[in-house]
Amino acid sequence: MSSVPAHHSAQSVRRLMRGAPGISLALLLVLGAVWLTLRGAAPGSGSSSKGSGGVSATPVPIPALASGIPAVAYDARHGELLLLGDQRSPSATWLWSPQGWVRTTPSRSPPGRSGAAIAYDPVGQRLLLFGGRTPAGQLLDDTWSWDGTTWTQLNIPAMHPPGADFTSMAWDQARNDIVLVTMTVAANAGGETWIWDGARWSPGGARARIPLDRGFVMAFDAAAWTVLLLTHGEVASAPQTPSSTWSWDGAVWRQLTTAHSPLAGFSTGLALDPRLKLLILVTAPSDRASTAAETWSWDGTDWKRLHPPSQPPAPIAAISDGSGRLLAMSPSTYQAGSVLQVWAWAGTTWTRLA
Repeated sequence: MSSVPAHHSAQSVRRLMRGAPGISLALLLVLGAVWLTLRGAAPGSGSSSKGSGGVSATPVPIPALASGIPAVAYDARHGELLLLGDQRSPSATWLWSPQGWVRTTPSRSPPGRSGAAIAYDPVGQRLLLFGGRTPAGQLLDDTWSWDGTTWTQLNIPAMHPPGADFTSMAWDQARNDIVLVTMTVAANAGGETWIWDGARWSPGGARARIPLDRGFVMAFDAAAWTVLLLTHGEVASAPQTPSSTWSWDGAVWRQLTTAHSPLAGFSTGLALDPRLKLLILVTAPSDRASTAAETWSWDGTDWKRLHPPSQPPAPIAAISDGSGRLLAMSPSTYQAGSVLQVWAWAGTTWTRLA
């Protein structure tokens, strides 16, 4: 069934009002209601329909988790979540606000990719994107910034991180720089650490290597005033093993001994709860849909498992936004074409927003 463009409906209503002075008020009200309905559903109208509980019906289809993960981060300057890459276009840029998801059309965009690292630089007031893998399988070593309107590829000196995907980076508030960790291609080489000072990359050196054989997430730990790294992801030799926790002192990664530890998860998000000043981890222990997600908190010395009544099904990112909320991004399923959901942490439970 074809729909009538909203501006055509508006013109029809106006003509009826001008040309038929005797038309009944009831008919005008009916026509007005139809026009508003069509206007709200019209593409590009800026409106998004809402389901029960205020859930936005605006879909963002994303790839299957096994084939790629989009880059997601919070742009503090503009108060929006940004997502790069969806199921239909790996170079698509989406923005989310409490009104819902909107796909933007920047004048320039990075080549399509998945598994890229992204973080907000509060000094430069921009998002920084590094690396990833193209749909054809090529590893990327480029660096891009997002200014709220468009993407810009940065002119990086010859010394920069090698091409990599499924990397992670975080803003180091203690040292005012961005810490990037990449999985080294060479066997048993572990993870390399690189530092972004706002203009260029510099290697952390041999002492900054970290033994990694699986995925990982990073976030700034306000309690210990350092960047925290948590391994996740199963390895064939040791499935369902506890994750390991590491702390960055600006030169060396140190493994922390904890009394409790989450199991290495298939998909994971880690971010600061701005209200509680604790890191919150939301993780799916495996890629089986029957396995429930878990939520953990980190107080600077140990992990504690929480038991909220509802949780994101397959979290891929956790983000602190500017309103004091902790948000989690989660596909509705593990399959391709899944719709991305936004969840908010209220201190004791998760609530789906979109």
